Amino acid sequence: MRLVVVAAVFLCAVTVLVVTGIRANSIPTVEYEALVTNPERYAGETIIVPNARIKKITKTYPIDSEAAAEGFENAKIRVVGSAPPPQNFKEELQVVLRGTYDPSTKTFDATMVTTQCPSRYSSEEAYERARASIAEAQGETSSPSLQGLR
Repeated sequence: MRLVVVAAVFLCAVTVLVVTGIRANSIPTVEYEALVTNPERYAGETIIVPNARIKKITKTYPIDSEAAAEGFENAKIRVVGSAPPPQNFKEELQVVLRGTYDPSTKTFDATMVTTQCPSRYSSEEAYERARASIAEAQGETSSPSLQGLR
């Protein structure tokens, strides 16, 4: 009898995991351009927008900000959401939005906002910082040991 109960619980757990996985993978990914050029198509549907850029932050928690995408700076949408923002949430940062869009108010209700981790420094800046740091440690103004790295 115990074996039947354990098997039934296991079967239910597997079913829940499979259904949850199928539902999570069925959320369509919509480019920002498609969202702003044909907003009625996605009204009220849960979607993922992978290429939005935060333009203005009114409030960080709950999130209230303005977003656009490269080439669509004049087609801004309002992004709101009760989910906590990522730690590096700031203006001009590219984000991935998950939620629903209301074309009548041009508002995206985000259930999840994630950021893409950009490099903190360009390679040129990193080179200059490393060069200055080594030169300072050696008491020099230039470092011949790094000249070959350029």
